[in-house]
Amino acid sequence: MKKDIAYSRYLKSPQLDRMGLNKLVGHRSPIFCAVTAIVAMLAMIPGSEADSLTDAENARLTQMQIDALRTPNDSHPYLAISRDDSEFAALVKEMTAVVIDELNKDAALIDFQAAEEIAKLIQNGARNILANGASPDTIASAESQIQKFAKSVLVYGDHVIGSKSAKTPKNGNEVVEIHRSAFDVALHLFCPCWPFCQ
Repeated sequence: MKKDIAYSRYLKSPQLDRMGLNKLVGHRSPIFCAVTAIVAMLAMIPGSEADSLTDAENARLTQMQIDALRTPNDSHPYLAISRDDSEFAALVKEMTAVVIDELNKDAALIDFQAAEEIAKLIQNGARNILANGASPDTIASAESQIQKFAKSVLVYGDHVIGSKSAKTPKNGNEVVEIHRSAFDVALHLFCPCWPFCQ
């Protein structure tokens, strides 16, 4: 009983009146209850899978993509999906494989900057797909879009005769060298395109 009297005196103190807490706590205001419930729910919602990757894991995934894009072949070891891969990593690898399949239609040589930008674009797409609930139709549509982007990059790459590399030309003796400039032109024409760019 004494505790209740002390508590009610505390609630009526001038400091609490000034802060408006007396009304919120003393009357158990619906607003106070709603705000408390929202804060509690937000604390329970986990972050997206892509956001939960550590910097080291994200850097490793990006480097894997760059290596795979710069040395494209049909069964690239970097693109093997393991049971330990998160949904995000698996989707990134899958879409990177789609780009590589398209690049394999021509003899393509990609420089580091272009490969890095393509890797980031794919990751952005995978992040947006997962944030909006990945469905088979959404993933298939995104893969179709990134395939079109890869075709566009090939068109704007430098078509050269012969090469300093050991890459074997597929169309006569023509090789397509893809630099950052080809990526930028293709991206300008590609965007806005959900889920990769808005």
